[in-house]
Amino acid sequence: MCSLVVSCNTTIVWLCCNRASGACKSHSPFNLFWNLRVLCRFFLPMLAPMRTTSTSKNIRKLPEPSKKPVGYRSSSQLSQDLPPPTEPPPPLPSPRATTTCVALYSYQASSSGDIDLLPGDIIEVTSSSGKEWWEGNLKGINGFFPVTYVQSLKPGDKPLKVLYDFDASTSDEMSLTVGQIVVMKADLGDGWMKGVAAGCSGIFPSSYVEELPQ
Repeated sequence: MCSLVVSCNTTIVWLCCNRASGACKSHSPFNLFWNLRVLCRFFLPMLAPMRTTSTSKNIRKLPEPSKKPVGYRSSSQLSQDLPPPTEPPPPLPSPRATTTCVALYSYQASSSGDIDLLPGDIIEVTSSSGKEWWEGNLKGINGFFPVTYVQSLKPGDKPLKVLYDFDASTSDEMSLTVGQIVVMKADLGDGWMKGVAAGCSGIFPSSYVEELPQ
């Protein structure tokens, strides 16, 4: 800007000096044209960089385009949109295993709190904490009974009633008596079963026993 002012003053002084010295004595169109030509020659080169500079200063810098796709959301934003975790439901109570046993012998109740037993009766045990007496339910009647008169039943066990006497001939066989109650543990096939009765265990012929009536 300072250079422009200095140049303008220099040109004006030069023109005034020429007018005073009589270089421009006439006001012909040629002289006016020549003066304008001189002014344009000095002013136009100085105005051009000013226009360029002012224009460049007024251009607003555009923001750079975002490289993230449309709909992009950070992990923190996604975590805020997710519903809060819920506590897992409490585990369902496991069904209480029902313990049953089968009566091996007849028992006559000796007190008001006892129950009568017959061979083959299926008792639902309600308390087995005692060593000699258990408490159970037989056909809707609750009472106590001696442990030595029954045989506990496990899943898969099958109580049977002996039809014929059988005398064991080998160490792995078990002798049977008519009317006796035995508990089958496994069906071995080929006409033989494996079971327990009155503290004894062994194999016996399947044709000598039958299932208890329900």
